[in-house]
Amino acid sequence: VEVEAEGSADALEGFLDLLRQGPRAARIQDVAVAWLPARGDLGPFGVRG
Repeated sequence: VEVEAEGSADALEGFLDLLRQGPRAARIQDVAVAWLPARGDLGPFGVRG
């Protein structure tokens, strides 16, 4: 799964904490993070497949 997110550092750290926990039945092996400059062009949440 790949995620792109923008926000304050505190909000993003909280989001990363949630990703690392995952759902109850899940086993999270790794969360790789790349901190990049915000582009400001992300729209509302969406799922692409």
